[in-house]
Amino acid sequence: MGIYMKIRMIAFDLDGALLDDRKNVSEKNRYALEVCGNLGIYLVPCTERISQAIPDDVLSIQGIRYAVTINSAAIEELKEHQILNQKFLSYKTAVSIMKLTDKHPRIMYDAYLDGIGISEEKFYDHLDNFGILFDVQ
Repeated sequence: MGIYMKIRMIAFDLDGALLDDRKNVSEKNRYALEVCGNLGIYLVPCTERISQAIPDDVLSIQGIRYAVTINSAAIEELKEHQILNQKFLSYKTAVSIMKLTDKHPRIMYDAYLDGIGISEEKFYDHLDNFGILFDVQ
């Protein structure tokens, strides 16, 4: 007799995993996730983004109610916009990390205040160094 386990949750990354290069969900992935959602499986996007930056193409997938956001610093209920759990760095640790950027120009940090990401101006001129590319049209 085999062991039977019911899948209760599927957690997935967005960038470089679920989303294509244009930040869209393929029809194949959408279908697979919606089938799982219809079976009662929780679908949980996990991302470095804030919840407001999760693409509508992802949020429109039936069954997505929760998200792990801000590089795993927050767990959010998306429909009511409630933070269920969050973790903060100590002041000392945060300052130590920020000081690393002076020695390593390819390190960028953001601070988050009430769900809004804040970056220093010194990063703006070379966002491409951090893999942040904008298609200006």
